[in-house]
Amino acid sequence: MPIKQITTELGHSVPPEAPHNITFHIPGWETARNLRRGDPELLGKLVSIYPRFGPWGEVRKLTAALHPLLDLPDTHGLILFTHPDTFPSTTLYSTSPHRPPDHLIPPRDLLFRILDIPLTLPLATEPAGDTAFHDTLVRLYAVAYPTARGPGAVGVWQTYGTGVSSRLATGLMPGVEQGRVRVHGWRGTGEDFLEGGGGFPDGLGGGEEGGGLPVGEGHVALRRRIAELNVGEDTTKENKVTEGDVWLYPTGMAAIYRLHRALIAVRGPGKVVVLGSVFHNSWHLFLESEGGMKHFGRCDRDSGVIEALGEWLEGERLAGRGVAYVFVEFPSNPILVSVDLKRLREV
Repeated sequence: MPIKQITTELGHSVPPEAPHNITFHIPGWETARNLRRGDPELLGKLVSIYPRFGPWGEVRKLTAALHPLLDLPDTHGLILFTHPDTFPSTTLYSTSPHRPPDHLIPPRDLLFRILDIPLTLPLATEPAGDTAFHDTLVRLYAVAYPTARGPGAVGVWQTYGTGVSSRLATGLMPGVEQGRVRVHGWRGTGEDFLEGGGGFPDGLGGGEEGGGLPVGEGHVALRRRIAELNVGEDTTKENKVTEGDVWLYPTGMAAIYRLHRALIAVRGPGKVVVLGSVFHNSWHLFLESEGGMKHFGRCDRDSGVIEALGEWLEGERLAGRGVAYVFVEFPSNPILVSVDLKRLREV
């Protein structure tokens, strides 16, 4: 059967092309391999891509416009976030023994900036959108890194999933073009976030993730609907999930990362138990956590995973070691195998 060749240009999205598309055309096996290797020439041609893979499209335009305003050397790339814990997290990630030697970044070479930009609504790409939060001031936390060792910093964007979204970038770009960016005078480096470092100056390190980002009617309605669908065996008023219990994140990895951080804070740095197949960035997050990871591969009905898990947990208990939590995708992606949740809860 003849194969119909599409005319989409390499690096562009599947038609119809739009600013916030997440598909991308990379024809040929060798092209895919070059993408996996991080070939700079190929990466430079990418216009559309799954946003957690890197700062492309609208985000790339925003970082290019901001770079000259932040007193940064030409040798450094730039990535943008909305949470202050990005600075200590990036310092730890880029100096971790899990990084290969050519990806390690000396803390002094990580440059940090804090800036505020007013949000312009409706978005230029969605002229019929909501305008209720027009001119809201959004705070960004900018990380500049040596491009020669880029994976040591960009891995934070990819593994934690907390970088700015393409729609946020679109909403901030007019403020940049109008000269309405406020860059704070503080000039930080990774050394500020090592043990004994100075950290944030007063007034610049507080706040929740997404400070200044609007929470509109659509967000509230989505949170309410998710809460309504979360019906368990115990539906008493005291245990009922409400919209205030639902948190929304820009990517799936951001949700996993934030939940991981919260559980470790509550339960301590024990091992993360992983059942079945998980996405590779989740794997790296768990593997590099302070307590490490214990993985049970097969979790289908005939695998005996519940019995094996019970035996392992008993061994950990006898040894006086704690377990942080159990992570399981239901069903697992991509093989669609499901662990027995009822028996898992009993364990």
